[in-house]
Amino acid sequence: MEEKTTSGYKRVMSYDDILDEIGEWGKFQAISIGILWITALTPGIHILMHVLTGFQPTNGFRCKVENCDNGDWTYQDNADLADFEDNCRYIIPIINQTYNFCTRNPEGKTEVCSTNSEYAYNSFEFDETFTTKFDLVCDNEFKFSLVGSIYMVGLMIGSSTTGYISDHYGRRLALLFCITVSTVSSFVGAFMPEYWSYLTLRFLTACGAVGLFNESFTLTVELVGSKQLSTVFPWITVKSLHGNSIQIPYAIGGAILGVAALFIKNYVTLQWVLSACMAIQFPLWFFIPESPRWLISKGKEEQAKQLISKMAAMNKKQICLDNVELLGNASSEDSEDKKKEQKQQLGFADLFKTKSIRIYTIVMLLNWPIISLGYFGLGMSMAQLGDDKLVSFILGALVEIPGYLICMLVTDVWGRKPFFISSLMFTGISCITAGFLEEGVLRTTLALIGKLFAAGNFSVVYMYTAEMYPTIIRNTAVGTFSFAARIGGIIAPFLAIYLPKFQAPRDNGGGF
Repeated sequence: MEEKTTSGYKRVMSYDDILDEIGEWGKFQAISIGILWITALTPGIHILMHVLTGFQPTNGFRCKVENCDNGDWTYQDNADLADFEDNCRYIIPIINQTYNFCTRNPEGKTEVCSTNSEYAYNSFEFDETFTTKFDLVCDNEFKFSLVGSIYMVGLMIGSSTTGYISDHYGRRLALLFCITVSTVSSFVGAFMPEYWSYLTLRFLTACGAVGLFNESFTLTVELVGSKQLSTVFPWITVKSLHGNSIQIPYAIGGAILGVAALFIKNYVTLQWVLSACMAIQFPLWFFIPESPRWLISKGKEEQAKQLISKMAAMNKKQICLDNVELLGNASSEDSEDKKKEQKQQLGFADLFKTKSIRIYTIVMLLNWPIISLGYFGLGMSMAQLGDDKLVSFILGALVEIPGYLICMLVTDVWGRKPFFISSLMFTGISCITAGFLEEGVLRTTLALIGKLFAAGNFSVVYMYTAEMYPTIIRNTAVGTFSFAARIGGIIAPFLAIYLPKFQAPRDNGGGF
């Protein structure tokens, strides 16, 4: 479209028009999205960190028995006093006052451990976790679940905060904020000497970690176009390919956490080492570009033109922007009134402004918490599958990748909505069926299938949501629904811990 001005005719181009000339996919996008894979990987470590750093003792524990356990006592000193059916009780001993030793009462009468009891732990997969350090067992077991729930509250607060920063001050600044808050808080949190300070740092870590993925995803889909087809999968658009594949590093992050735990058996060391490794994000941030769509939507034409020229040069394309006016996220046929409208500041209330948008918003506000409950509940319970807890945890992370790939391969052909509904259905069927089976290969397989489709749910819902809203409010929408999703996430840790206790004794406290 051309407009007459005092200096002659000026071309009006949208970002999609520009991509037609400089390429929807090229070297610039490849390098940028490659870096964003790193920032999308780290939240996979952050969010499941407490599952392993707080790993609960699997081989039993017992409380201190007065007049029997003295000095620097251990689980093995009077192991025969442990109640193997209920670790929160102990066998009332027979005390030999003459020789100062205790023996198990043959009558087997038990006593409940007191609220302020000290505990000792039998050897298990870790040398020490924050569960064993802070004695988060028996009456204090809820505090372990509280760590996961408070983390979800942090994600909830962080979603709205980083969403606001992103839409008003830029994707890139929001990403720097998230990198700093999450990395520093996680590193410092490893050294907290007591429970409540550790909990506070987990909350702050979450406030930053949520934006690491949200901003990586948003930047990814805003750097590419939606017309060009992938050369590898010619039925998939470039946008769909990379909008779905950006989920893969998140799963890899969870697997890296599990692999690290195979070698590092102390929770403090495990957390600070992985947190220190995440500092690589700071130098990489300088190579991450701002979103051209965001710059254009905010009327920052000079900055947008400089970035577009850089993109064109790296993609080995030619474009002249001297006589070009950049037009928001609209087509070149939009009127002047439309251009002014797109420069307005939009907020949460605009998610309900029109009837069609209002329906989308209400439906997504209902679905996101359900998806979150299933996904995080499964993720936090994966270490309970199988005999090797850490291998099960790693498999639970890696099984997400096929879910993302299936989503990527079929949604452009089948559609977002059918895949979304089918994933919800298969997740529910798999997990409900697994809940009625005895522990074994079939039960584990069904739980992993449930996790696979739960991951597919998360993959498609981000893409589905992002495509419903215009650029100027897209991140507010994603941030709002991510905020709502934490309701399910807050409930998930308690279900992961307490729901298995209501199953038959065959589960031995396990769960899925």
